[in-house]
Amino acid sequence: MNQSIQDKKYAANLRKQELQKELDAINQEIFADMSKELFAKFPSLDSFTWTQYTPYFNDGDECIFGVDEEPRDVVINGIELDPDNIWIRTSDWDSATKQYIPYSPEKIQEVNKNDLQLLASAKVTHEEYVAIIGAISEFLSEQDEDLMKETFGDHAIVTLFKDGTSDSDGYDHD
Repeated sequence: MNQSIQDKKYAANLRKQELQKELDAINQEIFADMSKELFAKFPSLDSFTWTQYTPYFNDGDECIFGVDEEPRDVVINGIELDPDNIWIRTSDWDSATKQYIPYSPEKIQEVNKNDLQLLASAKVTHEEYVAIIGAISEFLSEQDEDLMKETFGDHAIVTLFKDGTSDSDGYDHD
């Protein structure tokens, strides 16, 4: 290979690195802005946690890094709230009349005592919880996964705090 071609390749690689740095800076700014918007939209939200990793096995397919944005895997304000298990019942089905009979406010409190206590420990109402989970899932799905991996690491459990700081620990996902 002659010197001219090697010089062009070298210059192209330098430019690629410069462009990648610019792109990373833009994505970091977008992440920070979106984080601020999310916390501003939900004043009761102090922190949220998610996992991100490259699977060890994928049925023979390529194992690709990903951010786990499913609501069941998100922790709000340090409390794990599984949407599959938090279900606030407000009525019962009456098979005789074939309609739902609404609960009184007292009955709602009684029937949902454990779930409501869990939500209270996370400092959110049920309505806030549903909205926050959806917003966090959307937030995580819109992030650049290369940046997330570079910023927080692979095989990581990440917590983002209202003040913009974060904490990342190793995550075992066998």
